[in-house]
Amino acid sequence: MRLFVALDVPASIRGALTDALAPLRARHHTLRWIPPGDWHLTLAFLGPTPIARRLRAQIALRAVASTAEPFPLLLDGRLGRFGDRVLWAAVASAGHGLTELATAVRDELASAGVVTDDRPFRAHLTVARARRDHTVPRVSTPLALRPHAGRWTVRRMALMASQPARGGGRYRAVATWPLHGAPRT
Repeated sequence: MRLFVALDVPASIRGALTDALAPLRARHHTLRWIPPGDWHLTLAFLGPTPIARRLRAQIALRAVASTAEPFPLLLDGRLGRFGDRVLWAAVASAGHGLTELATAVRDELASAGVVTDDRPFRAHLTVARARRDHTVPRVSTPLALRPHAGRWTVRRMALMASQPARGGGRYRAVATWPLHGAPRT
């Protein structure tokens, strides 16, 4: 089972981003657009994980969630690329909540002997991938998001399983944990 730690995207944010991406989708039909229901913000990627390591990961993540506080996030309208294969929408934190959580997740997993990928954390939602023999376009114009439509408060995190499937992976939550404490404003 391939696992990763992620934050879910609320339906209201999925709707706002879907609306903002509509003009791009109409112009770039050669991209494989990720279904909004699959959008998530990855904090750490564990990869193939045997059950013993998965159980250690769940204990470590429960410990992180027990001390992490909810925090606000924002789609800031920027789009970017990873190479010429992935198009993503930027996510920003009003404070250090997101970076702190990603660091705590990776540190606690490492302490539990659970290896994660070593790529630097970049807050983003993958929205499209290039099809074979195509590339993702460079997009310099920010998305037109309705005022306040891209704001939400993160209140839980999840350990997710990725199951390869034709046309892209399928995701399911293995376990979720609420973030405890008073929300930051």
